[in-house]
Amino acid sequence: MGTFIGHISPGLAFLSFGLLYAARYSWMVLNGCREQYPPRTKRTGGLWRTLPVEGVMKLIYGTLAVLAEFFFPPGVQKLRFFRSDDPDFHFQNPSEWQHATMYGYFCMSGVLDIISQSCLHQRWPLLEHLGVTAAFFITTLLLKFHSHGKDMIEMQVHYLLLLTCSLTCIIFIIEIWLPNQPKLWFTKAWLVLVQGTWLLHAAFILYKPPTGHNWNSEDHADVLFLTTFYCWHLSFNIGLLCAIFWVTSLLHRRWGGRIERDGYHLAGEMEKLTGVEDEEL
Repeated sequence: MGTFIGHISPGLAFLSFGLLYAARYSWMVLNGCREQYPPRTKRTGGLWRTLPVEGVMKLIYGTLAVLAEFFFPPGVQKLRFFRSDDPDFHFQNPSEWQHATMYGYFCMSGVLDIISQSCLHQRWPLLEHLGVTAAFFITTLLLKFHSHGKDMIEMQVHYLLLLTCSLTCIIFIIEIWLPNQPKLWFTKAWLVLVQGTWLLHAAFILYKPPTGHNWNSEDHADVLFLTTFYCWHLSFNIGLLCAIFWVTSLLHRRWGGRIERDGYHLAGEMEKLTGVEDEEL
């Protein structure tokens, strides 16, 4: 991860998850859905028709990222974490192992999503939620102790990323007890979007600044502008979230009645069905 591509790739991954969350929660709210994890609907066509998009994304992204940490560039092998011929047994490749641990937890979360939604007879929402909560908690924990030996610019970049990830983790923990709060859904989507765009920006700040001049840790103005740019990311992603909701509302208004809801039932329809059943009784 300590390269330009190493920041671009997780940035794109978090951005894609943020876009997925924003579109999904917008559609659910417009559909009147009151559950973040609605019951699984029966589908035909084999296992692949039941695979959750988010779970597959986490599994693929996480697996590729772990392999890249240990075997990229080609010909490199960083699996060894200590040397047996070293009398002091110094640890090797600590950053790679930290990154791989973080990505491994997202892989685990993806596997739990697939098990819950495709393998079990009944969906286990708590299993899915605990998996992704653990992934963000581990990411927060590793980021807290990931800045040793780095200059001020890189430390500030990672501190702001740590702040975002910590807030995201807190929301996931709160949702263990309050999973069906749309305000938390959209706050979570916003923070994941911020993680994605900030990592993308961080890649250019640390490795390929557009001006061609490296950021100077000794320049107080450079350090201050990092926080300024981060604040712009907060505003930009609020606007992006609103734009996604607006586009989703247009799609819902035009095709909402024709698209399969995949379990996201209309609250009004459910109330009508309940009313009809009561009358029949």
